[in-house]
Amino acid sequence: DVGYLDKFEIRTYYNILPKEERLVLRHKGELNLKKISGAPGLQTYANLHLLSEESDYLINKIREKVGIENQVLRSWINYTDHRYPEKLWHDHNQPDFYEFTCVYMIENPENIGTWFRYNDKIYKSKCPTNSAITFSKRLEHTVPPIIKKPRYSLAIDFSR
Repeated sequence: DVGYLDKFEIRTYYNILPKEERLVLRHKGELNLKKISGAPGLQTYANLHLLSEESDYLINKIREKVGIENQVLRSWINYTDHRYPEKLWHDHNQPDFYEFTCVYMIENPENIGTWFRYNDKIYKSKCPTNSAITFSKRLEHTVPPIIKKPRYSLAIDFSR
């Protein structure tokens, strides 16, 4: 199941990991979450794939499911809920990054996906738990500021 929004180079993929593996990722994130200056909500450092063989295996399994062959360069977990209504528009347009980035929804009970901004218009994606979305590294995006229930997502950047 792949949904396409070609104008924005956004693709959504469903049913990525078995529940047990998804919960392992959430647990790894919970152990390492902290408030990082300039980041919305709580976040781990961007080296999750380097912390354990298990994390590396699961993150690479997601990479394969979304059809990206390039190696994982950075990976981190974000946590947000009603206490973090921040909007932080940004992109991942770095010269050593692959053309696409990925966000995997570890736990997303409200199905609220990443928000994108293009030509001053905002596109609000829907991403249920256990789905992933890939998009151009040049596309401005943010964690939605309207999240009420605990939401865990995994962001992945890839090497060129």
